[in-house]
Amino acid sequence: GDDRPDAKIVEALRAIDPDTTLRKSIADWTQWIDHVPPAYALSRVGDKRARVLVEGALVLLKTNQSQDGGAIANPTHYREGYVRDGAASMLALLATGHADEAKQWLVWIAKKLSVHHFLGDAMNCSASLDDPNYVLGTGTAVEEPGWVLLVARDYLKLTHDVAFLKSIDS
Repeated sequence: GDDRPDAKIVEALRAIDPDTTLRKSIADWTQWIDHVPPAYALSRVGDKRARVLVEGALVLLKTNQSQDGGAIANPTHYREGYVRDGAASMLALLATGHADEAKQWLVWIAKKLSVHHFLGDAMNCSASLDDPNYVLGTGTAVEEPGWVLLVARDYLKLTHDVAFLKSIDS
């Protein structure tokens, strides 16, 4: 046996059955897209091409969310999530019945507020090994709280989860 740590990784990768993994991935994404209240079901979109475009956009928005809930501006070029861009992503997800992602984003915002006591234009997401306390801007931007309020409003409209919103009040 090979004692190098990367040899174990290679061995684990070789043990993966690509057909099973692909089928599971497709099933997971299909379940995510379909697991919304009936009023938001994409099956209601009559034009198949339009439905496929919306599904693709939703997957892109979901995959740009970091593990800590921030919405990464562009995973190949940025380490941070811009409040405005993240809010727009969350509003789109909420408009299609996906509340969990917005909930994670609101928690991310609340955590950043508890550390910095202001919202910068952009703040670090956990997708980077860089400084986790990185903030772009000095708290002088005025529109960030408005974006957060719009997401909180639409989250509340979809979920009626007042208790969650109260729980993240800093």
